[in-house]
Amino acid sequence: MKFKELAKKYLETAVERGGLILFPPESALGVVQKCSELAIPVLGIDGFNITVNTTQPDLENSIDCSAFEEDTTYVKTIEFLNSRIDSNLYFEIICDM
Repeated sequence: MKFKELAKKYLETAVERGGLILFPPESALGVVQKCSELAIPVLGIDGFNITVNTTQPDLENSIDCSAFEEDTTYVKTIEFLNSRIDSNLYFEIICDM
């Protein structure tokens, strides 16, 4: 399965910039939940501030999952996204596919 197939339900709300697929918080949450259902490891989530002309990475709103215990990764990534659900950020979901 390719990432676009996994995330197809959420691509309507996504923004493609510089080869990245960036999701608003609710859609990013859906993608992570789908990864959890399919047991696809989430390696990290990178947050971005985007405008019409710019795509700015936001390290304070990014998370590296490589240090997590495998059984807590989905819970921690869902908590991370839920805490940003009302933000204007967009997120790249990095998963092991």
